[in-house]
Amino acid sequence: MEDGRLEFRILGPLEVRAAAAPLQLRGAKVRGLLAALLLDANHPVSADRLIEWLWRGSPPANAHNALQAHVSQLRKVLGTNRLELRDAGYVLSVGDDELDAARFERLLG
Repeated sequence: MEDGRLEFRILGPLEVRAAAAPLQLRGAKVRGLLAALLLDANHPVSADRLIEWLWRGSPPANAHNALQAHVSQLRKVLGTNRLELRDAGYVLSVGDDELDAARFERLLG
């Protein structure tokens, strides 16, 4: 998209596009992490909630370390300024009209 913006698509297959080209999201956990963060875009999501989402109640013993590794992989795709760790949890910053679901809701209203 122009001026470095991304387009996040969750209505249909999960996809992230930059300049109209899809970005590579490798691995089910990275894709799941992105989906969970997009559902609460611009709001903190706790590590515990993300772990529950990703491992459906059966997390590995090293779940926090594994989560950090998946976050690191996602940051490589999206850029380090998009995904931040704050006191309350991880926040994925999504700009106006970058998320198709938000754009749909705006146009519907």
